[in-house]
Amino acid sequence: MSDTTRFSVQVNARNNVRDQHISTCYKRSMKEDWFQRLEEVIEADGRSLRKLSEDAKLGPNFVQQLLKYRKDPRASQLSKLLDALGKPAEFYVLTGSRLQPVDIEFLELVSGLDAAAVRDVMTVVRRFSAPEVQLERQSAECD
Repeated sequence: MSDTTRFSVQVNARNNVRDQHISTCYKRSMKEDWFQRLEEVIEADGRSLRKLSEDAKLGPNFVQQLLKYRKDPRASQLSKLLDALGKPAEFYVLTGSRLQPVDIEFLELVSGLDAAAVRDVMTVVRRFSAPEVQLERQSAECD
């Protein structure tokens, strides 16, 4: 019976090492993805690295050091930097999806509604995004 126990422990240990390797690779990949997006939005921003650091209320060389040494910022620092870059940039860095200003406005409006109003808005949006409605709109545009 102890042989079976040892064997199962060895199997679990081997699987744990494999799972940990997969987890490490995933985390490394995720870090690279969001960090590359962060670099992209910083470059597109147009402000100098020093000005961006100051606007984020971080040290004057924070952004320059962050990019140069590829440091992992604390959550509070990243939050301040993303606030300075704006909501569309923040959403892109964190999710990889781009939002237009109208998308941000819509999300802000909906977030201020109570639960019943959100359900009503979602019903309307779903109705307009249903495939048959889209086909009706396309045929109406062709007429």
